[in-house]
Amino acid sequence: MARLSSTDDLRRIIAEPRPATRSKILDALDEQSIDFLKRCPFALVGTTAEDGTVEVSPKGDEPGFIRVEDSRTLLIPERVGNNLAFGLGNILATGKVGIIALVPATGNQPRCSEKTW
Repeated sequence: MARLSSTDDLRRIIAEPRPATRSKILDALDEQSIDFLKRCPFALVGTTAEDGTVEVSPKGDEPGFIRVEDSRTLLIPERVGNNLAFGLGNILATGKVGIIALVPATGNQPRCSEKTW
């Protein structure tokens, strides 16, 4: 196992991505992303507080519960829960949001690297 202390250390172990891989990084949703979100019944929404604390909240409902308002805006319903509202408070405070959307049984299975870590 390697101990990393810099980006240079990281890139000695993991090569820079190919240009084709980098081209998949978008600043807005494309049609493929929108179609995927329409089929999504579950997502994890991550937010960051002003002090750097990260909070991740599960969100789920029938497919289509995440609505796409436009290519840069998603509408995700807030359900009654524990009323802590960490995620919404963080969004209001910092505007930093990440989402992992999952669609089960798509046939896309993660593959392990040939390397042993």
